[in-house]
Formats: sequence, structure tokens, C-alpha cells
Amino acid sequence: MIFLVTGAAGFIGSNFVDYLLTDERNDIFAIDNLDDFYSSDIKKENCRLFQNHPRVHFEKLDINETEAFQRSVSRFLKCRNALSKRRIHIIHFAARPGVAQSFTTPDLTNKSNVIGTRSVLHIAKIIGASTFIFASSSSVYGKLGSVPFHEDLNLGEPMSPYAASKVEGEILCSSFAMENKNCSVRVLRFFTVYGNRQRPDMAITKFARTAISNQQIVLYNNGNNYRDFTHVNDIVEGIHLVIKGSIAGFGVFNIGSGGSIKLEKLANLVVNHLASKSKVIKQKAIKGDMIRTQADISKVKKLGYAPRIFIEKGVKTFLDEYLSARVIEAEN
Repeated sequence: MIFLVTGAAGFIGSNFVDYLLTDERNDIFAIDNLDDFYSSDIKKENCRLFQNHPRVHFEKLDINETEAFQRSVSRFLKCRNALSKRRIHIIHFAARPGVAQSFTTPDLTNKSNVIGTRSVLHIAKIIGASTFIFASSSSVYGKLGSVPFHEDLNLGEPMSPYAASKVEGEILCSSFAMENKNCSVRVLRFFTVYGNRQRPDMAITKFARTAISNQQIVLYNNGNNYRDFTHVNDIVEGIHLVIKGSIAGFGVFNIGSGGSIKLEKLANLVVNHLASKSKVIKQKAIKGDMIRTQADISKVKKLGYAPRIFIEKGVKTFLDEYLSARVIEAEN
């Protein structure tokens, strides 16, 4: 099979490319624009192990440069698809993340997450993709008053430009599915993904960085926020199962752990595991921050999904890996 993976140098994208390479039947066209939302050096390191792999073609490419994007995809398919017709799956991770930053850069968020998605869907139509996977977010549930969130719920009011951009991306995917009835279009709502290669702005990384320095850990909403943390290995497995079980048409799936943890408890878990002297301080809620997220995963479970790495174990493994990486950096 052929996979076109956008955002391939990012946190989830690079983990998914690694996963695809465990099956020697897969050829991968991986793209990323290596933007400056966080250090491009981190993204370059993320894809260092696969970018020279014989079954991976990696390009630095902006999905909004539609004509250049189309030419690159056409060259790749001509090279890899000349002898036989193979199924083409598009996995669209590329996006500008960050709830808080989306308030200061709403135009950039819209350009990447909405206009960019429209561009990738355009490519999907041209090449006749069999599958289109859109990486959405639990943030689309907005101001819903109860958990767990089920896919059939009417979405609440978006609480940030980022959330709104993901809602609009989902609408674009739904419209595409209506016009391209032979394509399996799947929207996957990810719930607070963490694990190997996670972004430096994410909660567990920030808690770890602060705890190692014995500085104060700041919790908002007086520490009363809850999150459904989902390990990236479970996310990758969920994506695989959705692709495997896909039929033509449109569908939405939550991919989460099915539980939630209070951020105050998570912060204390980090502090205790790192034997830190950090104190946890509490401040008022910040704009755009959802109070609680928790996925109803009954739908994706029917495809065989079963989360295997829960937060207590997963965060300890992450922290051990984080410490090891810091030691290696110090030695170099």
C-alpha cells in the first residue's frame, strides 16, 4: 500500500511513519514544512531515522503550496506506482497546534488547519485516494457539560480558534465524502496524546522540565482540570485499526483512553517520580481551556481497539526516557 503522510516530522506523524515501516509492503511519501511553532531541530530529529529509508520519500513541503504539492505527489506515484494499481491512503496530521497560541495567531491557525486541509483534500480527489484520515481533536467538543464525549453528540461551542479550525476541517471532510463516494473518509478525534517525541509545549513535558529544575508547577483552574491522556502507541494502533476496518463513506471516531486524570494528580505524579522539590501552585482558569475531557471509545472498540498504556505507567516511562535523553545531551 501507499501512504501519504502530512505532518510526518511532528509528534504523532513521525511515530506513525515508524509504525508503517514495520510492514514491508508499505511505501510512504512523508511531508512536513518544518515550521517554527517549536524548534525545527526537534522535527528533524524526529524524522532522522526514516527520512533515508528506502521505502520512505521525505520532502520539506508546505501543503498550502498546492501546485508544488501536487507535482511532488505525482512524481512519487509515478515512481512507486508504475507497475500496478495500489491503494493510496492519505493520513493528514499537518496542522498548527496549540489552543493558547491560536488566540494570538488565528490567521496562521486557519491557514494551516482549514486552508491546508482543503488543499490536501484536493490532492486526495486528484489521485483517487482510497482512504482519507483527518487528525481532529477532542477540543471540538467545546463547552459540553458532561462526559464521556460520544461521537454522536452535537458539538458544543468551540472555545478557541484552534478548536474552531478543527470543527471546520471536519466539515470539509464530510463534504468531500459526499462528493467522493468511493473514498473512505474518517475523522479521528484524538484525546491529549503524550509519549515519545511529544511537543515541548505539552503538559507532561512542561511539568517534567519544571520539576527537574525544582521550580513551581503552575496549574490553572485551581488544578481542577481533567484530561483523557492517551499514549501515542495507542493512538497509532487506533489509526491502523480504523484504516483496516474502513469502508467507503464518512465516519467519526474518538481515540482516547476512556478515562481521565486530574491535572493536580498528574503534576504530583511527575514531582514524586522525579523526586523533585517543586511546589504546585494554583491559578485561575485560562481562556480556551476545557475543564474536562474524556472519550467514549465504544465505537472504536468495535474495530478491536483496546488502550494498553494507561497514564500512571505511561508517564513514568516517558519521564525515564526524558531523563535519559537529558543525560545524553549533557554528555555530548
